[in-house]
Amino acid sequence: MHRPPHCLGLSSRPARPHAHCPPTPTTSRLPGFLVRSAQARMVSRSAHQGAPMNDIQIMRTTLLLDGELDELVRESEAEGFEFVGRLRDEWNSRHNRFDQPGEVFFTARLQGRLVGICGLNRDPYSGEPGVGRVRRMYVRKEFRRFGIGRLLLSAITEVARDHFSFLSLRTDNAIATQFYERQGFQPSSRFEGGTHLLSLPRP
Repeated sequence: MHRPPHCLGLSSRPARPHAHCPPTPTTSRLPGFLVRSAQARMVSRSAHQGAPMNDIQIMRTTLLLDGELDELVRESEAEGFEFVGRLRDEWNSRHNRFDQPGEVFFTARLQGRLVGICGLNRDPYSGEPGVGRVRRMYVRKEFRRFGIGRLLLSAITEVARDHFSFLSLRTDNAIATQFYERQGFQPSSRFEGGTHLLSLPRP
């Protein structure tokens, strides 16, 4: 039974696919209320920014086109972040495609353009089977503060509840720390290599 993320309570009407969004047979969309919640925020903010941001899609993804991550890698490295480049290298080498039991990879797209990513792995450092790890969260700079990161994390958390008892992550960025703590993550060094932890009690 699907459990909508606890932090969202918006319209459940299905999102309309954008005419220019290329078909991706190995992706599955989230329920419409996740997509439309992003739409509402982006439309309201774009009204004074002049940006036509009215069709954000959060999608579970198992296939990326060649070079599709390159733009995100360039932007993230310019900001001093290297983890998106590591994601691209691990994806291309098939070392990590978030395809083990309980794992998943989500993308955020606007009119077909990749604007955000986030993955869920079994925690490779804890040594415990009930621990998942949030990996490689990144939203392009011009699309931040529209709630895309929160939607990606909500999607990850929803999947994780069916497989794990805890979600861990590591960050040394002050802004990211504030973001994760607002979503309920607590500072914790319980598991090796982690800075924050979220308990996922089953209903």
